[in-house]
Amino acid sequence: MAQDKVANVRLEFAKSLTDLKPYLDAKTSINTELIERISTLKQDKNNEVVEATETADFDLLKSRKKILQTLQEKEDQCLLRMKKLDEREALEAEEKRKRIEEDD
Repeated sequence: MAQDKVANVRLEFAKSLTDLKPYLDAKTSINTELIERISTLKQDKNNEVVEATETADFDLLKSRKKILQTLQEKEDQCLLRMKKLDEREALEAEEKRKRIEEDD
């Protein structure tokens, strides 16, 4: 579709990139080919196709940045929970040790 002779087909393909890309991210070979097609469409002779491709690419970058930020926040929350759990386990081990010493 990215190399179709009809500009309107290439335009519609460029507009659909934001919907297609998330489904193809896991498939490396297809994802690589799609990135190549995006590069091709950015150099298209039809200005509408170029503009639609650049808009779609920008939207994809924004969504990826948002996803990465969300993942970082989740990872930070997980690390904080693990730290609190480690502190709690250490405190419980200390209390257990004290009880054992008191019983002796």
